[in-house]
Amino acid sequence: MNLKEEIVFNTEKFSQIINIFEDSRKNICEIFEQEKANVELINKTSIWSGPTQEKIYDKYQQFQKNFSPIEDALKVYIDFLKKTLDDYNKLEDTLNKNLEELTEELDVN
Repeated sequence: MNLKEEIVFNTEKFSQIINIFEDSRKNICEIFEQEKANVELINKTSIWSGPTQEKIYDKYQQFQKNFSPIEDALKVYIDFLKKTLDDYNKLEDTLNKNLEELTEELDVN
């Protein structure tokens, strides 16, 4: 499914898109965790040690500080999409209820 420049009017399709984002966020979080584990696994081993290893590890530690904000931003975006869908469904329900009430009031038979 191409998510680029797509306007969604179908709430079921919108919900599917949210699920895609949730799955993607989960995959990204898992990748970040695996990266952390991999770096710690080889850190200061007999295979990888010395001044270069220390510099690279320090840079990685700085880089790793970005993981949590990325995960948080993705969660905020997904929560926003869920809230948008929920609000749209509530609006649609209210409009349908109001329409039914008006139809009953205007029914002269």
